[in-house]
Amino acid sequence: MSITSCSKYYISTLSSTNALKDEQTGQFNIENDSVQVTYSFAGENAPVKITVKNKLQVPLYVDWAKSSLIFEEKSTSYVPDKIAFNGDLSLDTWRQSNITGTDGEIKGEIATPNPTSFIPPNSKVESKTIFLKSAAFIALPDTTFKKTEQVASHQGRVKVHSVNFTRENSPVFFRSYLTLYTESETGKKAFALDNEFYISRSIRSYVSPNNLVDYNGGNFSDVFYTKRTTTHGNIITGVGVLGIVSAGAAVESTNTDNRKR
Repeated sequence: MSITSCSKYYISTLSSTNALKDEQTGQFNIENDSVQVTYSFAGENAPVKITVKNKLQVPLYVDWAKSSLIFEEKSTSYVPDKIAFNGDLSLDTWRQSNITGTDGEIKGEIATPNPTSFIPPNSKVESKTIFLKSAAFIALPDTTFKKTEQVASHQGRVKVHSVNFTRENSPVFFRSYLTLYTESETGKKAFALDNEFYISRSIRSYVSPNNLVDYNGGNFSDVFYTKRTTTHGNIITGVGVLGIVSAGAAVESTNTDNRKR
């Protein structure tokens, strides 16, 4: 039996006050004589991908422990307080007389973040962080979306609710602060990059961004999304689970050119 659910997608487009945005890819660029930094937020829950290229002839370092995402004056380090574990759980259930037992095994790996990145001359590093608990990347309230419009999907035009913002009235404005340094015989020479981002457009849709032509299948670097299961989806899921329980009891007894983001 397949269980289906309905979701609402909240798809937000970011802009910046002091980083250049490539309008074809949505990638944000910051560059000076020493370094080139690019930002991407593409995907669910806004994974913050930062690429740092060293343009110097000496090694460059990024101090992630002293680098933060800042929203509403709250600073969250790029080095998380908790270590992430990714793994799979496999279970085997057995039954003998009136006794039921389960054997399980967890396999996975622990991601240990490196607090400092070493970048040799004319090379680059990439880092990706997901701030799941940050209010900067949660869905906007449904009452925010006042306008109704049509956007292109792979199945034709679909209706969405939308809202546009300026820097002055955007409900979400955050900063990314990076600490970098070089080393020599005289000691460390540190400098910082402080860049500002804000939501400039958001839509609420029942169609996944993967199916929206105007959003290039959710692959633009300036677009992130969150989703919620609707009440209808919860009802369908509940009926599906009930069907599975009943069945078990019975067996036992017997890429685009148009960017409107």
